[in-house]
Amino acid sequence: MVRRHDAIGIGLDLVPWHVQRTLTAVDVADLAGQITIRLGAAENLAEPSASIDTIWSLDVIEVLPELPTALAEMRAKSCDSADT
Repeated sequence: MVRRHDAIGIGLDLVPWHVQRTLTAVDVADLAGQITIRLGAAENLAEPSASIDTIWSLDVIEVLPELPTALAEMRAKSCDSADT
């Protein structure tokens, strides 16, 4: 997606091993300049408010222990939140 749309991506995971594995995949795909991978949680995003254009969650939403908190955090960081 980042390559096709010349975008910047940020990936989060709670598991250090997943972060390391994904960092390796990003390097192999030669996308280190476009994708940042870090340890983190959807309930506490480090990005500034209204700074994210698209949030894509794969196999995560259904297992978040604090789903309402995570959804509120994602909404606050979404560019759409600047309109509300």
